[in-house]
Amino acid sequence: MTPGTYVRAIDIYSNAATGKVGLLPISRSTWWEWVKRGIAPKPFKLGLRISQWRTADVLALYESSSKTPPLSPVATGESMNALNQAIYSDIARAFDFIGRVSHLRADARCKEIARLSGGAIRPSAEHVEHIAQEIRVEMIEDAKILIRQTIQFIEAKNSTPKV
Repeated sequence: MTPGTYVRAIDIYSNAATGKVGLLPISRSTWWEWVKRGIAPKPFKLGLRISQWRTADVLALYESSSKTPPLSPVATGESMNALNQAIYSDIARAFDFIGRVSHLRADARCKEIARLSGGAIRPSAEHVEHIAQEIRVEMIEDAKILIRQTIQFIEAKNSTPKV
């Protein structure tokens, strides 16, 4: 998609159930939550039930680390118990997402291998699983970095003196 184009919500988020990969590695509910909270750009309304976003704005959101949505308890100032529950819930969802997406990406890579080879190479189920495992390792390493950053953010927030 070129930056001068527009996309609908269904083209932005991924759907693990159908295997559709969107512009962003997020679910439908996450996308609409970001829109509601003002994290995502405002849509252009074409009607009561039709919204579009500029592709460039969506890609800028993806590339911008400053617009990464905070954990809701931190943003709302809820108790540490609620924060801990939210963190564990977010981590569980992240690992579930990693498991689902790794297989989608592995299938896509194997289809691309078959396409590029003109059908001469057809990866086996074991090969697909091996690729999925490599993808999971990469995604888990990325998740570890995000978890470390979240912990540093929480520690910094808790060490800030309250006036």
